Amino acid sequence: RYKIRAGLYTNWYDYEQITGNSKEIPNVDVDIWYWHVNSPGPGGEQSPEHSDYRQFGPFSGPAAIKQFAIRMKTCDVDNNWISIRP
Repeated sequence: RYKIRAGLYTNWYDYEQITGNSKEIPNVDVDIWYWHVNSPGPGGEQSPEHSDYRQFGPFSGPAAIKQFAIRMKTCDVDNNWISIRP
């Protein structure tokens, strides 16, 4: 009725550390939102392209969203930057 989709926010490394790269979680239809950031601010920003995505666990297919920068200042407000796969 509301068309709300579930998602999972993680990356291959965190998923492996938390679950041991478990494949026990059913490969349900969820959107993967992964992050790839080296550090907060402009020095840690990565490319918005999704070419660095690594599949993990039982999840297959491309990631829907990538967070590629955190705590980027805009008008004195901290922002996180994401890119959405078309």
